[in-house]
Amino acid sequence: MIILRFGFYFCLSYFILSFEFSGRTVFDQIDERISPIKESSVIFLKKRARLGWETLKEVGQSLINVKSPSAQDQIRSALSSPERNVRIPNVHKRKLDEFPPKDDFTAEEKLLLQKVIRDGIDTEK
Repeated sequence: MIILRFGFYFCLSYFILSFEFSGRTVFDQIDERISPIKESSVIFLKKRARLGWETLKEVGQSLINVKSPSAQDQIRSALSSPERNVRIPNVHKRKLDEFPPKDDFTAEEKLLLQKVIRDGIDTEK
């Protein structure tokens, strides 16, 4: 529907602008009166586009010229060193009494934890 409406109004405006008065079409007469404004606005837009392009080039060049960061990354942790030879104890093979948890457990909870460690977790439930 929009395409039909656009086509209709385009044809109507073309028809009206093509009428001749005093040996020239309406479009030519309108163009003669608007041409000074049109020329000055084209010159203005070209200057603004050139200025915008120059500014964009300067910003782009400044971003490209930054090749290395100002501060170098450094690792200052002893845990990330590949030469570290500390043996981490295997918790699963040790008994609960040798490696007590940090929290306070009741005797019943300790027995249940020992049973879970000894028998494993029942995965069928």
